[in-house]
Parts: sequence; structure tokens; C-alpha cells
Amino acid sequence: MVEPVEIDVRDTGRDELFRVLFDITKLERELELESREQADIKPQKGREQH
Repeated sequence: MVEPVEIDVRDTGRDELFRVLFDITKLERELELESREQADIKPQKGREQH
């Protein structure tokens, strides 16, 4: 999925319509960056910590 997706959600209790913009590519980039940062934080094997 390359393009953002718009999802319309109706609140039947209030009879209101909400539009949600979901950008999967942005989410994927954020998750990839987060996983890379966590990999950088892990101590490297063979190094001792004092």
C-alpha cells in the first residue's frame, strides 16, 4: 500500500462522521526506525560492561 487510506467512521450515538487518514508507509518507516534504534542499543556480543 503506497497511498494513504481515508476511512470514514460514523458515530451512530451522536450521528457524526469522522474521517481517519491512515498512512501505512509512514507507520512502516517509524517501526523500522524504532527497531533499528533498539538494535543499536543492545550490547554487542563479546564486549564486557562495567
